[in-house]
Amino acid sequence: EFNEVKGKLTFTGYFNVSWVDQTLSWNSTENGIEQFTLQEHIIWKPSFVLGNPYDGVKLIYKDENVIRVQSNGVVTWTTGDNYEVFCNADVSRYPFDTQICKLEILPWGYTNDEIVVVPIFDFVVQEWYNPQKTWDLIGSSVTKREDLQLLTFTMSLKRHPMFFVLNLILPICVMIILNIFVFLLPPESGERVGYAVTVLLAIAVFLTISFDNLPATSSPRISSISLLLFTDVCISGIIVVMVIVSLKFYHQEDRYPVSTVMRGFVNVSRRLRCQVCCCMRKREKYNEKENEEEIKWTDVGKEIDLVCSIFIIV
Repeated sequence: EFNEVKGKLTFTGYFNVSWVDQTLSWNSTENGIEQFTLQEHIIWKPSFVLGNPYDGVKLIYKDENVIRVQSNGVVTWTTGDNYEVFCNADVSRYPFDTQICKLEILPWGYTNDEIVVVPIFDFVVQEWYNPQKTWDLIGSSVTKREDLQLLTFTMSLKRHPMFFVLNLILPICVMIILNIFVFLLPPESGERVGYAVTVLLAIAVFLTISFDNLPATSSPRISSISLLLFTDVCISGIIVVMVIVSLKFYHQEDRYPVSTVMRGFVNVSRRLRCQVCCCMRKREKYNEKENEEEIKWTDVGKEIDLVCSIFIIV
């Protein structure tokens, strides 16, 4: 199990450790005994600790394990436990991310002259590997650092993204699309502000859910989905302001004359729209002065709606 919020990798595993002890060798032809087992606390065994534990120094073994001794002096010690190691998560591509986690072990209390560690394989043996529901082990390697006799087990974990796509990404996309339709609501309905605020709050809720599933850090990189949600929150906030401004002009009383600036804005918007929509037919000539006199506050509100809609879509 990998907890990306805490940066903790938890797993159950075992180590096969072998060495030669000539004091434990015998002639098997004399008694026919090739090998035997005994409790690990009876004879000497090397001590190993985790090099990157999640919490405190931890030995890799328990005293309940057994050791197998062969007649030629080869001692095989199989030990296992539940291990917790620190793994810094890179969630920049969440939930399509791949995490690289390491397990480090090294001898405890011995110098390089007293003990030499040699890995048997250059990969993690997955004979008893049990696939996890959220993560899949897609690769592994084992390397050695000579100066510390340190073994590093590197594991590549790929997330299964479908759950997060269905429950996080698709709803976010739906809410982004819903933002566009706010200006299709009739201004007379009185539902525009409520609609825009509801979408804004929904996005804020998903932003909170996203933060609960991601580490509270921007190292090494911040999540792309967090940036998407933050951008969507900003756009939704701008839409709320646009809706309020549009409704303010639309419901302005006609006893207040339309300002010259607003008249110019409406005329420019109409001309641009006419150039786009009427390019295939002959445009009718009109008297600009008469058109300016016909401009009302409702016309200003409608043109603002149109401009805001184009801005949001783009």
